[in-house]
Amino acid sequence: MVSYSVYDGDNRGRRYAETLVRDGFEVDAFAMWRVGHQSLGDVLNGVRVYRLQGRIKNEKTKLTYLWRLLQFFFRSLWVVTKEHWKKPYDLIHVHSVPDFEVFAAIFAKLTGAKVILDIHDMVPEFYASKFGISKEAFVFKALVGIERVSTAFADHVIASNHMWEERLHTRDVAPGKVTAIINYPDLNGFRPQGRTRADGKFIVLYPGMTYHQGLDIAIRAFAKIHTQVPNAEFHVYGSGDRLESLKRLVAELGL
Repeated sequence: MVSYSVYDGDNRGRRYAETLVRDGFEVDAFAMWRVGHQSLGDVLNGVRVYRLQGRIKNEKTKLTYLWRLLQFFFRSLWVVTKEHWKKPYDLIHVHSVPDFEVFAAIFAKLTGAKVILDIHDMVPEFYASKFGISKEAFVFKALVGIERVSTAFADHVIASNHMWEERLHTRDVAPGKVTAIINYPDLNGFRPQGRTRADGKFIVLYPGMTYHQGLDIAIRAFAKIHTQVPNAEFHVYGSGDRLESLKRLVAELGL
């Protein structure tokens, strides 16, 4: 597993890795550490974790964001190649963002390993949302090009929902090469405990601050129907650089 994320808190990556371990496979994870918190390497639920770089989500400029991605890419390229040389991997599962991280597996692929690119988020759309660029911009089109090259390099592609699977098809990825696998809850961590509120409220819940996936549209939609369903509440859990703008939107809509 290779991922530009803090492994301990990456539910999607951990589910893959720990499920494989339970099925008898050996799994190494190359990821990041949360600055000031974790050791650089240990074993977590049977997965050998190599933490290659600290993660701080405070990128204010495009160059800062790109520089950190490139640092992780070259570190992971070196360490994955070194570990593969010592004991060859059968499969390298690379989690995007970014798409080009899949090329950290280039030596392993050239020497027989299969490669999966797991697209957690569509990079062109993610970047456009994060930095406010148009889909007609050169950078957006360049990112679409990188996505195409990356998916072509991989032996198989996983998309985290069916909408993105369909979008990848429009970007020249063959239908048989893409599988949509959404995030299901791990029942070891989530258990039904019954209702603790008795106020009759109808509660809609959304986890995350993924603005580019349409959270602002969901809030605007709720504003249109909340008078028709006066006992409804929309709860949003998460944080991120869009938090304040979403709070302003809620205030503007009188919610």
